[in-house]
Amino acid sequence: MSRPDQRDHKVISLLAKSCGDSGHIECGDPERCDKLSASAPAAPGSSFDAFSQYLSVEQTEPSARWSTAALMRCAKELFLSSPWAPDAFRRTIWLTGALARLAERGFPADALLRTCLSSALRRRICFDVATAWHAASTGAVDPSNLPPGMQDWLRLFDAALADLEGDRFKLALEEVLAAARTGTLNQVVTSWMDDTAVSHLIAWNIADVFRSDVRPQDCIVRGGREATVWIFERFAHTYLTEWSPSSISWELSYISQPIAVAAGAGINPAILGEREVESDALIAELVTRNSAASVEAGRRSFAGIDILEVLEQIVHLARANDLVQAQSLARESSKKFPTDPHIRNAFAFLLVATDPFHAAELLTDTELERLNPLINSINHASCLLAQGKRTECLMLLEALQVTEDDTRSGWLWAPESLMRDQAPELRYYAVTEWISAARTVAI
Repeated sequence: MSRPDQRDHKVISLLAKSCGDSGHIECGDPERCDKLSASAPAAPGSSFDAFSQYLSVEQTEPSARWSTAALMRCAKELFLSSPWAPDAFRRTIWLTGALARLAERGFPADALLRTCLSSALRRRICFDVATAWHAASTGAVDPSNLPPGMQDWLRLFDAALADLEGDRFKLALEEVLAAARTGTLNQVVTSWMDDTAVSHLIAWNIADVFRSDVRPQDCIVRGGREATVWIFERFAHTYLTEWSPSSISWELSYISQPIAVAAGAGINPAILGEREVESDALIAELVTRNSAASVEAGRRSFAGIDILEVLEQIVHLARANDLVQAQSLARESSKKFPTDPHIRNAFAFLLVATDPFHAAELLTDTELERLNPLINSINHASCLLAQGKRTECLMLLEALQVTEDDTRSGWLWAPESLMRDQAPELRYYAVTEWISAARTVAI
């Protein structure tokens, strides 16, 4: 049998990376998969990371100096984040600025918001409204303490639920989510997104909305809808697993004829040149999708929503400081899928901030430890900080095998917020930064 050449190594690495993106559901051996993923030399453009580009400038106002990826990811993150958070004014100003800079590069605001992000916003609003309504109906939160903008959505949703048979206040969370996703609320959000003025879309404003005359050509670039989605995905999504099939086709065409395809899409070739994608990577992604078709058909759902999307919503709620709702969604999901380690891990992670003893107990599960041993240990260290066990936390940190050049990162509890009389805070950390911060507060 011949030795694998460089192309073989690339394909193996890409397949392993795809497996990692799905949480190693198929292989069940994340450590071996990670070794395979690291076995091939880096390809041109392989270091591209849309989220990292945004994080590097996140604390500054969007400007013409930003990369297209940073602007695109900024617009996506801010548009899908709550408009009622304490930093709502800054969110509006910076989101408007990012949209303006993208328009200068040939990508209209309507194209991004109504074509590329409409489905994501519809799901986000339905999720947020449904979980907030359920939390209020069960007494977990006081509805009068919710922002006025959210209360407008809740009144609309409550009226829609009143048409259902039976007592709506006895509905389980999964039933409430299903009603939001398939009923009147979903229809209202869809219609609202079609012709509501951009300023009201940004504010998620449903009361006394201003309607605008939105033309079809306003919502696409010159190359049409598929070209619009392709440009968005190549700059906003790091991994090819997140791209639509048409985007992969456009990228293959672009690699073959970059000037002609850029002209057809209506985007300056210099802008498209900010990211390189290898044709080998695209082909490997197509192979992966074709071989995994039967697996996709059997994926599980909660209230008709893909379980991976539920996990994404749990993270969104936690980042928006809606910890009660995030825990409720994770708890109900774990009841339905008690053997799913990803759901159980999410629930355990959320409990770190409010019940570190229970969280630590859950995190000792062997399956959860295998998901990501390093992050599991960091979450254990967070539990120890929250419990006031500084010495034990320092001992655990000293035992971690992490070097200064480690590039791993993720959403973690800010160590200082676990030690003080304040609301726990979720931040995106490089693991080396988190360990350093944890040592500082534990000493």
